[in-house]
Amino acid sequence: MSGRRRVVVLRGTAANPWDLRPWESLGDGYDVRVVVPPNNLYDTEGVGLRRIGVRTVGGRAGDGRLGALATRAVGERYVGLAEHLRGADIVHAAELGTWFSAQAAGLREQLGFRLALTVWETLPFLDAYRNIRTRPYRRATLAATDLYLATTERAGRALLLEGAAADRIRISPPGIDVERFAAARTPAPGRDSGHLVLSIGRLVWEKGHQDVLRAVALLRADPTAPRRDVRVLIVGVGPEEERLRALAADLGVADAVEFRGWVPYDELPAVYAQASCLVLASLAVEFWEEQFGMVLAEAMAAHVPIVAARSGAIPEVVGGSGELFGSGDWVGLADALRDGPLAGPPASRRAPEPERLLEQELDLENPTYRLLGAAPAWTRSGPGTAPSWTRWESPSSPSARRATRMGGRPAGWTSTAPTRCSCGRTSTCSAARPPQRSCLPSSTTCASGWAWRPPPDPGSGEARLAGRVRGAARWLG
Repeated sequence: MSGRRRVVVLRGTAANPWDLRPWESLGDGYDVRVVVPPNNLYDTEGVGLRRIGVRTVGGRAGDGRLGALATRAVGERYVGLAEHLRGADIVHAAELGTWFSAQAAGLREQLGFRLALTVWETLPFLDAYRNIRTRPYRRATLAATDLYLATTERAGRALLLEGAAADRIRISPPGIDVERFAAARTPAPGRDSGHLVLSIGRLVWEKGHQDVLRAVALLRADPTAPRRDVRVLIVGVGPEEERLRALAADLGVADAVEFRGWVPYDELPAVYAQASCLVLASLAVEFWEEQFGMVLAEAMAAHVPIVAARSGAIPEVVGGSGELFGSGDWVGLADALRDGPLAGPPASRRAPEPERLLEQELDLENPTYRLLGAAPAWTRSGPGTAPSWTRWESPSSPSARRATRMGGRPAGWTSTAPTRCSCGRTSTCSAARPPQRSCLPSSTTCASGWAWRPPPDPGSGEARLAGRVRGAARWLG
């Protein structure tokens, strides 16, 4: 590839700002474009990427029942997509069973691009739990994808069961712009000086907003110590709004609950600044469980305390940086709120674990936003390859722990069982400091357990999408 590398992002009719924002920071070496059809579900006007307007079959068929039936009969797809993918180095789609991933897979060989797939899905459906339309989508996408970027370990394991090759899977959690939300670390509570419980997400049953209302109603009705200083702010839109409003009225807390509706992404930091905590009360349903929860990343960046359900990938994302309760246990949620963020002054702040939130520049060697070709770089450096530089990884590093839990280490890694350095010295390295190059000129392990990882083969012809993303967050599982 020469000149600027062209990346085309496909998200069907769900292109959204929180997913697209990090792509803005890839720099001048990349020409990033996103396909946004006229019937897209979200407003992307504020995103600083080149938008390509491509109609879909569903958009042409129109709204209403007849349009939906016509789209279902022929299958959703972009109209004339090939001309917009011609010349692309990388096409970046999402999920195995989506029509737009399958459409890109069908054009990969003809147009010669590399196909990368972000995968949030944490439930391995295979064919048994997919319908007649999405089964061929899955098969085509599995056959053509060069790299899977699983957002969590849970998603990575689901991919293994789906049949994805293990050497094409990377755990690559999504990042957010930390600086965008850092302003919320300075609290700005409302005029009534009480506690604000924040619940952000689609207004659907599985997001658990109803359990937030029940928990707060229980706190306010406590006969021994009623918490009349607690309010709820629900941000989002969806089909459950009317019923949630009715529930708030039935519980007698309607005067303490605000439904804010859709809030532009750029205005979310001001919302977090008012909150005493964020609650993510997700519930698992037949074909979905919480896959990540970007609001958790935003809350951590804002140092807003988190209370979340022990559901799906939430425990992996939160780690020790929040309080967890049993999914659906609204009484347990009330207890966690009372004994946690509501026990202190309103809008108190809590910094997350350092390993949860890492502010850094992302470069070519950082796994976040790195899109490789069909084989990872380290599989191209065989035993005995003379490295031009060294890279050391602790056995307790997130990537080492992930590799172990995924059933082994990539080719080129060595056992991290403690051994003496080849030079006989052990004082040159420690658990906190990698060995010096002069200490281990030929060995691959040292007494503190650090292991050498071979560098990429410069002749491997990898396709990469990377850049320096200043102030970005990398979320480590």
